[in-house]
Amino acid sequence: MIIINMIKLISLVLISSICFGCNKSKVRHDVDSETSISEVKTSKNLSEDLKTSNIKTIENVSYKLFHISENSLKDIFKENTNEYGNFSCFYFDIEIENENDIVNHPSRNYLNLNDKIQYLSFMIKNYMQIEAGGKKYNCINSTFDRTYGQSKSSRFFLVFEKIKQEEITFKYDDDYFDNGIIQLKLTI
Repeated sequence: MIIINMIKLISLVLISSICFGCNKSKVRHDVDSETSISEVKTSKNLSEDLKTSNIKTIENVSYKLFHISENSLKDIFKENTNEYGNFSCFYFDIEIENENDIVNHPSRNYLNLNDKIQYLSFMIKNYMQIEAGGKKYNCINSTFDRTYGQSKSSRFFLVFEKIKQEEITFKYDDDYFDNGIIQLKLTI
């Protein structure tokens, strides 16, 4: 009886390890295929948009702003392009030197994980504004692309009222790192 139970236990362990091993390789394969798919999905338009940016670095924090053209919006959103046709959209990246996840970085104003995620996901848009042609545009919506340490920077998708001028000044009152007002000038 003991021998039969031992055989069952060993069989269970072997089957579990085989299943876990198969499952693990499948997950790894899916991640690799997703990476190659996302590289393919990056359109020529978006690649061009991401080349034109403005960057500012204070201590070990870099801030980078990219304008997303209407052609890139069509590539990104496909059938939902009309929703963003009446807006000006941007990517705003924040990169911390030698760190992958902005949420892990200490913040004097946002002490716990919940407060940090709340700020980055919902409140950060209240600290952003664009000035162009003597007019001020407040950020209407922002989306925080949390990558859980898989990316060098944290990316925010920003939506503003349609801006007709080509020369803009983006202002971000950095309450997270306490770096004051960050100004980035960009031609769109």
